[in-house]
Amino acid sequence: MPPIAIRLTDTAFPDSPDVGEPECVCSRCGGPILDAAIRAWSAHGDLEYRYHRTCVGVDEVATSDEDDFSADDMRGEDVERCAHGFPFDEDCEDCEMEEDD
Repeated sequence: MPPIAIRLTDTAFPDSPDVGEPECVCSRCGGPILDAAIRAWSAHGDLEYRYHRTCVGVDEVATSDEDDFSADDMRGEDVERCAHGFPFDEDCEDCEMEEDD
């Protein structure tokens, strides 16, 4: 999945409602999220950004192993991630580079 570019105009939320709940709205367009939510968190993890797939440019399901993401990501489940957006149970080359520094 491509990295999410959070804009200054995107809304951050202190909660994390399930997809389909009335409070689950897109940080970019403000519309209700009824299918899958793409989620990102602030550096401190206290605020959530959530998006429709199309609002962040993810129109299709991943087509290669390199771009593959888990079923949890597709369902909009909360997955704990590193600072680069990868689930902690996956390898992140950027995190490995930072450890070497």
